[in-house]
Amino acid sequence: MQLKLAAADGSNSQKWKLLPYNGAFKIVNVNSGLCMDLEYGAEAGRVIQYPCKQEENPTNQLWKPVKDESGNAQFYALEQSDYRLYGYPESYGGGLIVSYYSNPGLSWTVTPAP
Repeated sequence: MQLKLAAADGSNSQKWKLLPYNGAFKIVNVNSGLCMDLEYGAEAGRVIQYPCKQEENPTNQLWKPVKDESGNAQFYALEQSDYRLYGYPESYGGGLIVSYYSNPGLSWTVTPAP
């Protein structure tokens, strides 16, 4: 199932753990225990929840934070390092993808768990 943007409500379904893995991170949903996954590792692919892979280097489930030109947090999947995690507005379905399009107004907030 494709991940979607939604207004923050504090629920566990919107909370993710960043787990260090081979110099990158697996991003795991607190509620489902599933990993953020670039579907098929495709360019401009959909971002879904999928069981976490145990193989040596599951590059479509490994993410790295980077700063965009405005200094905001962005993420890229190791599978497609030129593409950034991007969310469409609700008027376009609200789905998460990776995109070559860089939107400096879109950034992610990473806060430590209490």
